[in-house]
Amino acid sequence: MDEVGAKGALDMIAASKTSVPLMAQTVIDRCMQIHGAGGLTADYFMAEAFSYARWCRQADGPDQVHMMSLGKMVIARYAQG
Repeated sequence: MDEVGAKGALDMIAASKTSVPLMAQTVIDRCMQIHGAGGLTADYFMAEAFSYARWCRQADGPDQVHMMSLGKMVIARYAQG
């Protein structure tokens, strides 16, 4: 965004809206795996963080909507030549 502005970075913004929350959820899931059943309890913050990370994936629209939007942008860019 610093180099091309918000409009020029729309494809990267759309890609970030799918990849960042998914990666956060994956990292938290791995942490929960390491802690075993404790990772599912209120003893650790992981269960709440996992739920919040999952919520974030829906807050700005489902991942598939962002992927569709990103695909349309990329196709339009290369279709114009």
